[in-house]
Amino acid sequence: MKKVVIPAIALTAICLVCVVALAITNSFTRQRIEDINNSHQESVMYQLIPSASDFGERENRTIKEDSGTFDVSFYIARGSKGELLGYVFLTSATGYGGEISVMTATDMKAKVLGVELLALSETPGLGMKAQNSDFLEQFVNKVTGIAITKEAPRDNKIQAITGATITSKAVTQAVNRALLAAKTVDLSKTGAN
Repeated sequence: MKKVVIPAIALTAICLVCVVALAITNSFTRQRIEDINNSHQESVMYQLIPSASDFGERENRTIKEDSGTFDVSFYIARGSKGELLGYVFLTSATGYGGEISVMTATDMKAKVLGVELLALSETPGLGMKAQNSDFLEQFVNKVTGIAITKEAPRDNKIQAITGATITSKAVTQAVNRALLAAKTVDLSKTGAN
């Protein structure tokens, strides 16, 4: 009995110490990590819409799509005189390696101004190529209903990354979600003038 009970108690004690240590570390670092992430997001927003002087408060909505609903967060970009310039949407979709978090900037007519990936954990050398500018720039000036193709892109299509079709589809789905949200956001309820 001692051979089973003593190791079980020791392992339980080790696990408890680890859990407490992780909880304490998390409590000290949570706010710092959140501040760094918010700073990075703000920096990316200004890269996507450089003429903006303010993005206001983050708003959250649930949007309906054909396959169900999804959550979206967005900011309204304003110029130096308060004029509306567009939106910046935070959406996500499931890729090959997990959730892909995408930031999409649109103009007021729901046309893509730019796309950046905030979180990506895809296969190195394949899916990670989704963060390359040559892939992301294909989305610029596109509108709702973007599709992928393995051939040369045309119309409202983008060329998939060779060997990473699942990743390409996921990024495209996230961008399409942002465009759908851009068309359904009611400016009168966002504090826009």
